[in-house]
Amino acid sequence: MLTSRAIVAIERPARYGKQLAGHIAHKVQVDEVGDGWELHIGDGLGRVMPRDDTLELVAEAESPEMLERIKDVLGRHLLQFTTKLPGVTISWTDTSVAS
Repeated sequence: MLTSRAIVAIERPARYGKQLAGHIAHKVQVDEVGDGWELHIGDGLGRVMPRDDTLELVAEAESPEMLERIKDVLGRHLLQFTTKLPGVTISWTDTSVAS
């Protein structure tokens, strides 16, 4: 399983996390979990997890192509909602490699 993670410094992370999950829910299955939302994108999974002052995004997939797709979907849509916020950037870090 390939995994990539982004910790996004953002004001009101719960608000933006919920907005992101709700926006994507019309195209993919979204499950509310204890600490956020799981989005079933293709054959992979995107997680959106609000923290105190950050929004954690996690992408998981079997193939590098699907991993990139999930990262693109999460990142692109979040940035659409935060255009008026100063300095919102998303930097992904790979946290595992295929075995």
